[in-house]
Amino acid sequence: MREAVTEALSAFAGEGSAKDGAAALLDALGYRSERTEDVGGVDAFVALLEERRPLTERRRRLLGAWRSVDIVFQVTGEEIGDRPGLFQ
Repeated sequence: MREAVTEALSAFAGEGSAKDGAAALLDALGYRSERTEDVGGVDAFVALLEERRPLTERRRRLLGAWRSVDIVFQVTGEEIGDRPGLFQ
C-alpha cells in the first residue's frame, strides 16, 4: 500500500488533473466510488450551496477566491467497507 500511495502522490506533480490525482490516491487507500458530481464550476457550486442555505459574506468571499471545483466522489459507509476505523 505504501508504494501505491507514493505513486499516487507523485502523480500530482504530473500532467493529470487534481481530481484524477485525488481519485488515484483514494484508490490506493482502498476507496472507490462511482458517486461523483459535475458541479459546473465555482459559480454553479456557490448557487447550489445557496439553494440550501444563504452563505455568509465571509464564506461568499472565500468561495469567490476559488478557481475551480471538483467533486472527486462521495464517500459513504458502502465505500468505506472493511475500513470502519480509519476516520474514527
